[in-house]
Amino acid sequence: PEVIGCTQGPPRYLGMALWGFYQIANVVVLMNLLIALMNATVANIQEDKRTQWSFSRILVWRQYFDHYKNSSLPVPFNVLEMIMNLVMMIIESLRKKEVSSSKVQIEHGDVGEHKEMEYLNLVSKLCVRYTQMKKRTG
Repeated sequence: PEVIGCTQGPPRYLGMALWGFYQIANVVVLMNLLIALMNATVANIQEDKRTQWSFSRILVWRQYFDHYKNSSLPVPFNVLEMIMNLVMMIIESLRKKEVSSSKVQIEHGDVGEHKEMEYLNLVSKLCVRYTQMKKRTG
């Protein structure tokens, strides 16, 4: 105000009041902007957290549904599973002794690999379907 000649009287007070209202309006607008940006950031973090949780859940599913790799029963019952696996290994070793053809053994190995690939394809399709569903609903 002093630059344009408002050094005293009501014009000075009016100029100072308008400048004060301008500063208060700036603070209010900038605070609202800050709140909106923080809200958007928290929303993005929550969305990413949900996606990360979904993929970690799928990894846990994979871990517990791989019967031939990991134990899928809780602690008191895993002894039964271990006994069953031991019996199955003995039965398989007896069958391998009966079947001496190497061609049949190679095909048996291919079947195991085929089952594993089929399982991995199924899990990847489930992941894709889950993420597509989340994108459509989100």
